[in-house]
This record gives sequence, C-alpha cells and structure tokens, in this order.
Amino acid sequence: MKAKNSKKWIILVLVVALLFRVVLLGAQDLYYDEHGYLNVAELFLEGESLWEVVLAQPPPLAMWIQAIPQYIFGSSAFSVRIMEALFGVVTVFLVYLLMRKWYDEKTGLLSAGLLAVVPIHVLFSRSAFVDILVTLLAVLAIYFYEEKYPWYVVGLFFGLAMLTKFSALTLVALYFIFVFLRVFWEKKRWEYFKLHFLRQLFVTVTAIVVVLVATGFRPQNVFALTYGFVYLSVIQSVLSSDPFYYVLLLFYQGLSPLLFLVLIVGVVYLWKHKKGKDSLLVWMVLSFLVVTMLQGRSSVRHLVVIVPFAVMLVARTVVVLLPQKKKIISGVIVALVVFYPTMWTVSAISDNLDYTPWSELGEFTNSLPPDATI
Repeated sequence: MKAKNSKKWIILVLVVALLFRVVLLGAQDLYYDEHGYLNVAELFLEGESLWEVVLAQPPPLAMWIQAIPQYIFGSSAFSVRIMEALFGVVTVFLVYLLMRKWYDEKTGLLSAGLLAVVPIHVLFSRSAFVDILVTLLAVLAIYFYEEKYPWYVVGLFFGLAMLTKFSALTLVALYFIFVFLRVFWEKKRWEYFKLHFLRQLFVTVTAIVVVLVATGFRPQNVFALTYGFVYLSVIQSVLSSDPFYYVLLLFYQGLSPLLFLVLIVGVVYLWKHKKGKDSLLVWMVLSFLVVTMLQGRSSVRHLVVIVPFAVMLVARTVVVLLPQKKKIISGVIVALVVFYPTMWTVSAISDNLDYTPWSELGEFTNSLPPDATI
C-alpha cells in the first residue's frame, strides 16, 4: 500500500473514530457512576483531596484530568465525558502504529478501523468511566517498551496507568511475562535474559515511584492507595456471584458476535502457526480473560483494557486468512468485518441515548406501597 494512500485511510479512520465518540456525547443522561465522577471532579476543583474522597477506587489521575474540561466548560455530561472520547481516538491511532510495526500497513489500518467502531470501545469512550484512559496509558507503556524507549519513559507511563486504574498492572504484567518467558522457548542468550529482567525491574520500580510520588507520601494517601488496591483486586471480586464464564458472554456482546467468532478462529489458527507477534496476541487475550474469570469480574468495563489486543488479533486473523489473489472477495470480507460491528455499535448508541435514571429506578419505585414517601 502506498504511503500517500495509507495516510488518507488512517485520517479517515480517525475521523470516523472521532465522530462515533463525540456526536451527541452529552445527549444521554449520566449513569450513576458517571455522576460520581462528575461530583468528585467538582470536589477537586473546590480544593478537596481525591485520595481521601474516593480512597483510590479508582486512583485519581483520570478525575484530575476530567476536572480540566469541567473547569473550562462547567459541569455537564459533555464535559465529564469528552476526555475519554479523545483518549479513545488516540488509542485507535496507537493501535495502528503498533500493528504497523509488528506486521504491515494493511494490518495496522484494519486494526485501527476495527477499534474505531467496535461496540465496547466506542461505548466506553462515550462515558466518564476511566477505562479508556487506563487502556491508552497501558498500551503506550507496551508500545514504548517495544520501541526500546528508555526504561524510565516506559515506567512513567506504566505508573500513570496504575494511577488511573489497577487493571493496568494485569495487562502490563502479562506482557512482561510473555517477553520474559520467550527467552526460554526461543533459546535466547543469557545477555537477552538479563537485559529484559533488569529492564522490567527498573520499569516496575519507576512505576511504583510514580504512584507513590502522586500520593505526596502522605500517610493518609498511602493508606487510601493500599485500601483501593485491596478493594478492587480482592474484595470486589469476592462479592461476585456470576458464573466464571459470564466474562465470555460480556466479551461476546462487547465485540459483537461476528468479531467474537473471528477471535476464536484466530486464537486457534495463530497459536498453531506462531508467526511474528501472533503468539503474543493470543497470549495477551487468553491470559487476560482467564485472569478476569478467576477474579470473578461481572462488569464489561473490566474487559475494555484488553480490547485493543482483541481487535489486533481479529485483524491479523482476517488478513492471514483472506484469499490474497481474489481481491474482490477479500474486499467484501473486510467490508463485512468492519460493517457488522459498526451497525452493532450504532444500535447500542441508539439504545443508550434512550437511557434515563428512571429506567433503573422506575420499576423499583412502582413496586413500593402507594402511601410510601419518596
């Protein structure tokens, strides 16, 4: 693919990603948790410490950032959501860069195109939830590691990701484990082993320092950080009562049925052939899903952080299995793979625009005795 044409395509993909994320962004009523983010950002603007207000559930970086548009535009559904929408678009471009590095221009464009329209990423980019920012920062840390940036740069972004949500630790740790274990099955030299061991150690220490510096080393903030980590990693998981496979049902809905099917095919096919970064993509998706199931997660937001790698895996599968000599058929297949989740997303956005708090509270309120006071 010519560089001039690929530049036009990635610009088109980014424009589509932006439109999906900002059009009617403030038209939908806020969910309960979104109200929380809006109120917390307001408290920060009034001088409150977010460490003490939210007890690191999640850590405060995203809410510090969300306070910026609220300071400029005032408190509204649009202002509390706009940063996540923009971060979502940047993540689309980052996925393009990463897959272009690992494979080629065509695979990078298809990966970016899928992330631009895939339901779970679009819907959370249109919300105040912090999962899009943590995804961007965690994937940035991995990208900088792949590009051989200095360890302190990788550690900085890893630390910022953990300052957004602790799920970043799972994603980056799984990537580090893969890189580390690759030494053994590829029979790399001792120098390679030592290089990655020390680099990962320095990156991790830097990330921890970044998080601790953000607390100001104040005892109450460090306590809030510790409590938030334990709550989100242990207590919240213990409270789940859904079956372990519920995560897969969430992923099925979040990716759309077609992409979920291609994902399954890709896991089997790419793991068997193991070319390039295929093994890494399969490892990241499968191991993250297993960890999430073991944790007993019951909300689709816990899957957002793995979505970039899921669409990378889907895009790689499609490109590998396309009939290369039959361009018309290949074009139809690619169009279908992109069009189907696009329509799934359009339908989901339409449904969400009809949301009101009454849709959650109305049935409960109507079940109360007629003489009850509300």
